[in-house]
Amino acid sequence: TLEARMVAFLADASITALVGIRSYAVNSGPSPTMPYIVWQRVSSERQHSHDALAGLEAASVQVTCVATTHASATAIRAAVVAVIEGNHAGGPATCESMTDLEVSDELTAYATAADFRIWNSDV
Repeated sequence: TLEARMVAFLADASITALVGIRSYAVNSGPSPTMPYIVWQRVSSERQHSHDALAGLEAASVQVTCVATTHASATAIRAAVVAVIEGNHAGGPATCESMTDLEVSDELTAYATAADFRIWNSDV
């Protein structure tokens, strides 16, 4: 499943060296320890062949990286992009865009995001 692939991607040693095991699906819950990652499926398009479902989906996934400095958040994002784009065992994945998000002055949190198109078997 896409969920299993995302868990595997985010468990890569190059990412856990930066955030530990603090990778969350959909939301991080209240007051998470920084740095951390939150990922979410934005949409999925099931692919069709001529007369039936092809057993594939093209999922749009956003990964948000949050840290106490912009440099740290950007480094985490770079590691995530390298891992996801470099691992095609379950189907190709490409980073479609990267953005810097709002800064929270109260928490001194900086966030960066990467949006991916990940092809996955939906069987």
